[in-house]
Amino acid sequence: MTIRRELATSLVLASALLALPAGAQGVLERLFGRGQPAAPAATPGGLFIPGFGPIFGHGPGLSTPYVLNRVDKLPVGRQTVVVFVASGCRQCLDAVEDARRTSGAGLEVMDVTSSSMAKDAFNALGSRGLPTTVAGTQMLVGRDANLLRGMLGAAGMSAPEPTGNP
Repeated sequence: MTIRRELATSLVLASALLALPAGAQGVLERLFGRGQPAAPAATPGGLFIPGFGPIFGHGPGLSTPYVLNRVDKLPVGRQTVVVFVASGCRQCLDAVEDARRTSGAGLEVMDVTSSSMAKDAFNALGSRGLPTTVAGTQMLVGRDANLLRGMLGAAGMSAPEPTGNP
């Protein structure tokens, strides 16, 4: 009877963990001290890179992109749009293209897997997933063209609307 109860409890906890957004899973892993894998690993919420969080759009159970107000004092993204990416991340490449098309400001791409400066800036921002796009006082975690347009508009970094010929 005790084994059944423990098995049932484990199944319920595993199901609850699978239902969490990918960022929350990483927090729980750190909280319970399970450590991080040495290489990117597939999780129910997508691809997870140790120290950087989930990469949106990889695998089933896609996480929902979201915009956060920044609380850091870094100069990153104050005058230009900055996209934090990881090598091999298709969503990251697509986010760079979205920013290139939508932004009226300069664009900087920072690869957290190949640059210690990018990794330090990413960690200081407090973001929990890739791609992360930073503009003005906000950051977009994940990829969503509508959220990006709104964030760039609020930061005054939108590209001018094209004018049609009569």
